[in-house]
Amino acid sequence: MATTQQRQAARSTQRGITLVELAVVLALIAIIVGIALPSYAAAIERQRLRGVADELEFDTRWARGAAQAAGRPLRLTVQSNAAATCYVVHSGDRDDCDCLSGAGTTSCQGGAQAFKTVYLPSSAPIHLKTNNRSMQFEPRRGVVTPTASIEVVTRHGDSIRKIVAITGRVRSCSPSGSVSGVPAC
Repeated sequence: MATTQQRQAARSTQRGITLVELAVVLALIAIIVGIALPSYAAAIERQRLRGVADELEFDTRWARGAAQAAGRPLRLTVQSNAAATCYVVHSGDRDDCDCLSGAGTTSCQGGAQAFKTVYLPSSAPIHLKTNNRSMQFEPRRGVVTPTASIEVVTRHGDSIRKIVAITGRVRSCSPSGSVSGVPAC
């Protein structure tokens, strides 16, 4: 029969973890991941929202400057259907370019030329809404006619609205006030 000292010595030399300890650690990891994952996904979606909104603002400013530099009008046209939303910066009339004709490709007619297309499929977590389908940037005075508000919206309802004034200036606001760093509308 082993003495108490021998049993204690045998226990102190054992290394490793028991199955119960492993199960407890794995359960804690699963709980932490379960709590953090939705927050991480929401943060990624908000970052995409900001990225598309910033790109839209840049493209609006670029179209205004390019129209002035080229001495000819340019347009920013927003289109949507069940499959996607998109916008295209192009020359020509408002219906001369179609950014919904193919996944990310733009087809133009009547001598119009597409300069930039942003395509957001319906499977993407972001889509566009606008009160005016097409804006024209005039070359001489640098004005935009007609003005527009284009809203970049996530599946969860967060949104950033880009308001394009007649002068071509763009300002941002958040209709729900839920996007940090963006003033509420």
